[in-house]
Amino acid sequence: MHRFSFYSIAFALLLFTAKESTAQGAQPGLQAAVVSKTIAVGEVGTLVLKSVNGDPESLPNSIEVNGLAITSTGSQPGDNFRINIINGVRTTESSYIYQFKGDQVGTFTIPPIQTKIRGMDVATQAIEITVYERTKETSDLDATKPMFGKFDLSRTEIWANEIVPFSVTAYVRGRGSINDIVSAELNHESFVIGKFKNVKTDAVELGNNLYDLARLPSTLFALKAGEHTLGPAEIGIRVLDRSSGFGFPGIFQRTQTHRVSTNSMKITVKALPTGAPASFTGGVGKFAITVTPSTTTPAVGDPVSLDFVVTGTGNFTTIGAPQFSAAGADEWRSYDANRTIEEPSNGETNGRAKFSQVVIPLKKVTEIPSFEFSYFDPSTGAYVTENTPPIPLTINLAGNTQLPGGASTNRNNNVGAFSSGPAASVPSAQFNDILHIRTGGTNLNLALASAGPGILFYATQFIFSLGFFTVLGLGLTRIIQKKRREKADTHVRLSFKQAVREIPRSNATRREYFRGVNRALAIWKEEHGDAPPKVLEAIDHLLEKCQSYLYSGGDKPDEAVSASEMEEFNSILVKLSHKK
Repeated sequence: MHRFSFYSIAFALLLFTAKESTAQGAQPGLQAAVVSKTIAVGEVGTLVLKSVNGDPESLPNSIEVNGLAITSTGSQPGDNFRINIINGVRTTESSYIYQFKGDQVGTFTIPPIQTKIRGMDVATQAIEITVYERTKETSDLDATKPMFGKFDLSRTEIWANEIVPFSVTAYVRGRGSINDIVSAELNHESFVIGKFKNVKTDAVELGNNLYDLARLPSTLFALKAGEHTLGPAEIGIRVLDRSSGFGFPGIFQRTQTHRVSTNSMKITVKALPTGAPASFTGGVGKFAITVTPSTTTPAVGDPVSLDFVVTGTGNFTTIGAPQFSAAGADEWRSYDANRTIEEPSNGETNGRAKFSQVVIPLKKVTEIPSFEFSYFDPSTGAYVTENTPPIPLTINLAGNTQLPGGASTNRNNNVGAFSSGPAASVPSAQFNDILHIRTGGTNLNLALASAGPGILFYATQFIFSLGFFTVLGLGLTRIIQKKRREKADTHVRLSFKQAVREIPRSNATRREYFRGVNRALAIWKEEHGDAPPKVLEAIDHLLEKCQSYLYSGGDKPDEAVSASEMEEFNSILVKLSHKK
């Protein structure tokens, strides 16, 4: 700690002394230099203004040049200050960084920049810049630069909505020169560009120089067709400063932040062909689909949850849910699907998405019809349609059934009642049914001797008694259970007003609130079955709206119900409460 403070104070004193000494003797000056005098269209170059033996009184924030946009990066005098001691002669330098970009091919001149240093007029020399159009034959890797960036895209001709991997790479001369990646940006209004998440570092030799590199992969896809110029991307990097400013390696290594720009690329985006199937929702790639139902034995009116799994390579961001192809709208009610992208794809690796959708049978049906899923295959340039197989159903008619309006009816109301069956056959008369009556005397000794019951008698009585009491016990158990069910049904059965009072309101979610509203409306419909048809039709419409909140994946049922939604339904419930 004390040693570090000593070095800091010594350096500050040396810096102050150097500035004082240069202020008394050495001549001030202003120099201008560029990292490279040739840049491609859309790329960013670097202009460095260097003040010698003093600080300039003023420098422009931007330099006006037709065909070039030149702006200051905002560097301050202390950011790039250096002291040089050569052959006992001491000089100071401060560098100011500018960036320039050319949007058209041509040769442009950066004019001299004039200012004052220590009261003396100084000026830079003019610099000529050449802007060229980059082609496939032109190398993207310029080993004359100490640092630069590169934009790589595997193909320059793609389809709209086709997801394509790309990467931006920062190159810095010297092994281990890149300390960190600060930021990476690539923007275009006609493209959706993914985030840069992973950094891959390596080294490469270019022009007898070793460069440290950091590659950042990502993905993109185009929103509309046409010719587009994508880039340049900008990469913020933190680079090691290997010298202390005195011409020898520094005791404490420092880092400096730089921004490097990549090349640009012209991309042709082809529009998807016409004639897309009705079930096409925008998916581009190659996919497969499977479906799993939550049950295959529902009752009429019971919701069935279907889980669709889509796998493959392509753009999972633009795919929509498979389309329900039910033949009769009066047989089914369906709700919007909820989508979850479990594993994204970069267009080359496999991905996985899941859709959850609720359908409700309104009649006795034998199967869930197939769903249709369409996508565009960029490898063949054609649309592909896949259909899920129909799912056999066995409609359960024994349990409670939800009617289309949401009301329920108990199909077991007559449990325990006598049911009619086939008539018993009438027996025909048989003469051997008439037994002979003995008229003679009775042998009492024989009767008394045979009157004692044997083992077979007791065994028979035990078996019949066991069966009798078993049947009796089962019957009593059934009666007791029936009474309990009837008592429970009587206990949980609510009136409309009771159901309204039990609707959760404070901090309730949409699912909780509309489940309570749905139950209250269903009870009102049971209590007012003789209401006018238009009123019952309006109640059915409200029930459908409630069920859309309960089962639809697009209405965010787990979010808090809004005050406006509660006000709408509460006003209706109040009106129904006063209706007799």
